Amino acid sequence: MALIGRLRAVIPPAVRIEVVLDGPPERGLRGVRLAAGVTVRYAGARSADAVIGSLVEAAAAPRPDGAASILVVTDDRELRLHVGRHGAATARTAWLIGRLGRPALSAPTAGRPRPPGP
Repeated sequence: MALIGRLRAVIPPAVRIEVVLDGPPERGLRGVRLAAGVTVRYAGARSADAVIGSLVEAAAAPRPDGAASILVVTDDRELRLHVGRHGAATARTAWLIGRLGRPALSAPTAGRPRPPGP
């Protein structure tokens, strides 16, 4: 998961990151520590949006200065509205891609040491 290392490189270490993916975990990834401060959850039979909504409902609490303590990165309008009602801030994926420093995400495929050329 090349994305995990890139996230950890651009997001301050004090910030906890939770990545929620649809479906069951890939074989061999259950319980594997991928990076410090990064948790990867698989939604299983639920949708990732439902899991994110539940996590925000359970954990969202505004900071003393009134700012949101949770940021959800999604382009899904309904999820943005739902988590916003529970105190989370939202950003679109374009913001995250900009933080990662590339116009689009890319990674080598299995068995290839580098991404394919232009």
